[in-house]
Amino acid sequence: MSFHHLALATTDLAATHRFYTEAMGFELVLVEGAGTDVEGAWLRHVFYDTGDGSLLAFMELHDDRCRDFDAAISRGLGLPSWVNHFAFAVDDLDALDAARDRWLRTGHDVMRMEHSHGPSIYTEDP
Repeated sequence: MSFHHLALATTDLAATHRFYTEAMGFELVLVEGAGTDVEGAWLRHVFYDTGDGSLLAFMELHDDRCRDFDAAISRGLGLPSWVNHFAFAVDDLDALDAARDRWLRTGHDVMRMEHSHGPSIYTEDP
């Protein structure tokens, strides 16, 4: 079974969109609306192609049950922000450096770490 998409909630879809299109370089491929299980409540579901056909999706919730929540997975669980994360692959070190430079140009802090499997760079999305 292959991976299709990961869906996460966002409290600021505009900032999320800027990050994933400008900083990450992902393409927005689908936007759809849907109702929730509460009369009159709805959500906007946006999908980004991560570069290999797999998708990362975000939901902007318009449902009174979903107000004032912390969308940061780790922080919401009381963990340091670096614990729960997702990683994206690049073809080579030049592509890793290009991603770092793009993140810096778009105003994001970047941290580089050397792991036993190779170098990684880290930043936080909104």
